[in-house]
Amino acid sequence: LIELGVGPEVLVGLCLERSVALVVGLLAILKAGGAYVPLDPGHPGERLAFMLEDTGAEVLLSQHGLEDRLPAGACRVLYLDAPSGDWQRHACTDPASRSAATDLAYVMYTSGSTGTPKGVMVPHRAIARLVCNSDYCRLEAGDVVAQVANPAFDATTFEIWAPLLNGSSLRIVPAGVALDPPRLIDALARGGVSTLFLTTALFNEVVRSRPTAFAGLRQVLFGGEAVDAQRVRECLVTGKPQRLIHVYGPTEATTFATWYPVAAVDPRSRMVPIGRPIANTRVYVLDEHRQPVPVGVAGELYLGGDGLARGYWKRPELTAERFVPDPFSGRAGARLYRTGDRVRYLADGNIEYLGRQDHQVKLRGYRIEPGEIEALLGELPAVREAVVVLREDTAGDARLVAYLVGRESIDVAALRAALGRTLPEYMIPSAFVVLAALPLTPNGKIDRRALPAPTVASPPRRGNDTAALGNIERHLVKLWELVLNRDSIDLRDNFFELGGNSLLAVQLMDRIERSFQQRLPLDSMWFGGGTIADLAALIRNGCSRADSDPERVPIKSGSGPALFVVHTMGGNLFHYYELARHLDAEQSVFGLQARGVFSDEQPDRSVEAIAARCVVAMRRAQPEGPYRIAGFSSGGVVAYEIAQQLHAAGQRVALLALIDTYAPRPMGVERWRAELAALRRSKSSLRRLQELVYFAVLHRLKLGRWRRLRSVGEAHRWAHWSYRPKPYPDPVDFFFAEASAAKARADRLGWSRWIEGPTRMHMLPGDHGNLVKPPVVAELARHMQARLDAIDTE
Repeated sequence: LIELGVGPEVLVGLCLERSVALVVGLLAILKAGGAYVPLDPGHPGERLAFMLEDTGAEVLLSQHGLEDRLPAGACRVLYLDAPSGDWQRHACTDPASRSAATDLAYVMYTSGSTGTPKGVMVPHRAIARLVCNSDYCRLEAGDVVAQVANPAFDATTFEIWAPLLNGSSLRIVPAGVALDPPRLIDALARGGVSTLFLTTALFNEVVRSRPTAFAGLRQVLFGGEAVDAQRVRECLVTGKPQRLIHVYGPTEATTFATWYPVAAVDPRSRMVPIGRPIANTRVYVLDEHRQPVPVGVAGELYLGGDGLARGYWKRPELTAERFVPDPFSGRAGARLYRTGDRVRYLADGNIEYLGRQDHQVKLRGYRIEPGEIEALLGELPAVREAVVVLREDTAGDARLVAYLVGRESIDVAALRAALGRTLPEYMIPSAFVVLAALPLTPNGKIDRRALPAPTVASPPRRGNDTAALGNIERHLVKLWELVLNRDSIDLRDNFFELGGNSLLAVQLMDRIERSFQQRLPLDSMWFGGGTIADLAALIRNGCSRADSDPERVPIKSGSGPALFVVHTMGGNLFHYYELARHLDAEQSVFGLQARGVFSDEQPDRSVEAIAARCVVAMRRAQPEGPYRIAGFSSGGVVAYEIAQQLHAAGQRVALLALIDTYAPRPMGVERWRAELAALRRSKSSLRRLQELVYFAVLHRLKLGRWRRLRSVGEAHRWAHWSYRPKPYPDPVDFFFAEASAAKARADRLGWSRWIEGPTRMHMLPGDHGNLVKPPVVAELARHMQARLDAIDTE
């Protein structure tokens, strides 16, 4: 190789099956001072040709039998299984080292978002940081490390160089065995393997196939994808190795960047942390402005230290985008790699992986983490594995689809019901596909591109007795078929199980109003059964919004004293549905609705008038105190004024809960200047307006409804801008997001000058928007219920 011109910064292709020859080739290239480019023999010829052309490699090490996969004439090929006679004339002594720590060791290609592979340039220093004097994995002379991964997958960096640079042995596992769990397990036992790395998907399959498989191993490392905590628990109980280590790291940070020794997994946990940085690695969790976020708040993971790649081969723009200056280091030229992974710090200093930034999907205006849904599905006894993706198999029809591997027969209705107890409607998959096994890539990761499209099939028909259908039911069936774009709907089918969602529910309610001249409460779709039979009964009994209290919405029935929750700016009560769902079963919840949301009445234009109307509605349901009131965001301002008016009327307020509510600031000249300056700096408000208009048009909401909502929103906005609170003498509970912690501790979110009574502070993880969404809303409900229960015993 040296004679052929191989030296520092010279790239040499390597296309070999897993064998001793593969290791010989790697050592030869590095001893010559060059850098290797691993090529997977199983990849299409066009992909291999692209990599060789992109790198400009003039020499390729390969073996006979692979000729038809290699591009003809691309470079000189040396076949390691047929040594040339010329080799005999070279000395057998070790050549002097020709490489520096900063020289390239290899260029490894990974998938690119544009469809073109990108080469990651890794120097010698990065490999040394991974396997020499490591703190996460100790190797000794008697250890045997299995080489399981595809040679073109960066796990081989650990599998090959860790044993060779620490005096241990390397056991090569044939390709046909590596992805076949039963054969892999037998190969590990026969080979006396003591240390093993597996991708998470393969780890799951091995535990499923034989729970005791790892019992005889000294160290098992796993990682690469979001973890199924249940599978890890099974391993710990039935076949725990001496050390079980969860590792994390992208190719750009040389295989592993963090590690977490798994001794136990709490039964309530859905995830296993990715832990702390390995030696000579720096980690930061930063927001969109590249500023550190508080503990518990989600941010993007940035990595630094000796493990960083140089960048991307011949891709300077992409390198500059992903590898950025390190503002926290005093070392000249220090850089950070933007992983694109969403994580958060836990209270104990470990890091929890939340999902990919680019796996986060947006559906009907909501941002959704499929990993959250996957974790919940994985906790269900019938489900062994779950993957959730957003599909758009028909233009304009985006929907969540869950792919499941079962432990037993899967009852889809039961799955929906279980998810519905924790997740909002928009996060429940529209389709569930049961597979014998999840497809895997050659690298052992889940192959999302190979997941099949769900078949379009109606649920089993229970059969409507057409003769027994009344006119109301017949017409409702037609409306459902129109809105849901499907036929053969049964009276007992659930709207949301047929693919309905909150926007379609609004459409349906509008059509029902036009057809029957009755305005049913929208919450009847969420809490009233959601079937044609249920809606027909409401219509037949004349139960419409016009006949009920228009300002008081029953969100959740129960036998205990009611909690009154106050609408946010614009009259919205949707924020409280998840909170109500997570409160105790017997906790009743009423929503206080704004005037003008469901009628043509003019909305109130002052906080005092809005609160006065809410007080009247509350006292119609509960004439005397003690009252329990809560308000999220702007709803907390109205809740504060309600408490003021009740106190002035001699009524006791047992709970005033302000949920991340900042004290209002009058809209004076300085405030106007600040608002206009903020608008000039950011177009987010315009984007939000465009999004709202888009959904209104796309989903064909009635223009009258849209005008009403806009009118209510404008009135409330002016009401809040002009509101000036008065001092309040009684206790107040503050439930605030950790992102608001500094302001909350400093002056109670601006309320200190007004509140004269004692305050209780309840800090919750996350930011303002997360408080009323899973999973944080469950913690909010727990704190809220504890306060409600304490009041009952006072």
